[in-house]
Amino acid sequence: PSSCTTLRPDWIAPPPSPPPPSGSITISDKQLYQDSDGWILLLAYNHKAGENIALSPGTVPTSPTTSYSHVWLNDLSLTSSDVDSVRFYCTSSSHSRVMHFSVNNTWIKSAIVTGSASGNSISYWTSGTTKFSDHTANIPDQANAIFSENDLLKFPFYYNDSPNSLLYGIRAYGHRFACDDYPTFNGDKTGYQYNNLFQIWFK
Repeated sequence: PSSCTTLRPDWIAPPPSPPPPSGSITISDKQLYQDSDGWILLLAYNHKAGENIALSPGTVPTSPTTSYSHVWLNDLSLTSSDVDSVRFYCTSSSHSRVMHFSVNNTWIKSAIVTGSASGNSISYWTSGTTKFSDHTANIPDQANAIFSENDLLKFPFYYNDSPNSLLYGIRAYGHRFACDDYPTFNGDKTGYQYNNLFQIWFK
């Protein structure tokens, strides 16, 4: 009957859901950080010198500079076909260089689905990359080796010339945080003695 559709005069509509904060995007009911160029943050580890805190997989990083966590595409119900490019960034207090580049080959798009480095090849890192204007690091261009343990965070590319090697790894072997350096051969040699900032993005 028509009376069922008549609003009571004292009825007040519920307030609309608040919009997500600027700089964010919602994917599979998860709110992720998105920068002004459309890059979506998958991983951010703000590592403090002297700390060796376990990584936090499955937790969405909400800030590119203060978070300490990461997710992969499968945590967001996404696949490699949802990816156009993948971006890597890192710094270390052991030097002033910045590693900042993107890559869009088929392999890297699949690698960020689960974080597996299975099928990795050094050519995926030394060719076809796009450097950002602040990139000054030696790697990935000078990389000449990969690690074979199928973990995208455990030295997926590096320059092998011990003791002058240049590594990229995020708590590899449970204690090695490296960005274009070789921390276990410098300073106190713990592997976690420098400040680091690591980021992985996709769009």
